[in-house]
Amino acid sequence: MPDTPMTPAAEPAAPAAPATEDKKNTFSAPFYKIEFYQQYFDVDTADVGSRILHALLPYRPNFLTTVVPPGALDLYGPFWVSTTVIFVLFAIGNLAHSIKAFADPNYEFVPDFTTLPWAATTIYLYILLVPLAVWGIFRYFDTKLSLVRLYSLIGYGLSVFIPISIICVLPWEIVKWVCTGVLFLITTLFMTSNIWVAASAAGARSTILLSVCGGLAAINAGIALLFKFVFFTYKSVIVAP
Repeated sequence: MPDTPMTPAAEPAAPAAPATEDKKNTFSAPFYKIEFYQQYFDVDTADVGSRILHALLPYRPNFLTTVVPPGALDLYGPFWVSTTVIFVLFAIGNLAHSIKAFADPNYEFVPDFTTLPWAATTIYLYILLVPLAVWGIFRYFDTKLSLVRLYSLIGYGLSVFIPISIICVLPWEIVKWVCTGVLFLITTLFMTSNIWVAASAAGARSTILLSVCGGLAAINAGIALLFKFVFFTYKSVIVAP
């Protein structure tokens, strides 16, 4: 029987080279490097859009549990929402006054450029100090809440200012008062319901929860009234007959 040539055994494949990480661990980067802050802005347009839409609904207490789940860090959306609100209040407020002057010949529209620093000071102080105050109170009473996630909650909670401001272009005082009430209700219900759920899960006492939510409601009432009287109350000069 003729010898059949034996085919050489296939050599084992060389082990694949270990995958190299394309991104550095931003959590381990020093605070003075830009990589440290990338973790707070690692979101895309779909994330920001869905969170804004969620914040427009008055009672959705799952924002900090499913919409922005634990571990998710988002300061990008709150920054741009608050900045957009500032320019919308300035632009739409002056537009509402000009429409009033167009509809009523007894009024003369006078552009009010002081509303821009008013809006910037109010909104930026609100978004910077309110989450810090809420976090500090709960921290004092041994309830751990994420400060960054509170900034996300309060920042996205300002989203309702944008559509409400657009509606306030209509030159009717009753519409502006209704919008002021709706603004207060949506921002307060959205923020307090989510804080209540998150803080309750972290073991906060009911008395502390009531105090914090009541204080936040009072602050939101002041912001809503400021919205009405500073940006959407007519300051036109009456034209002499």
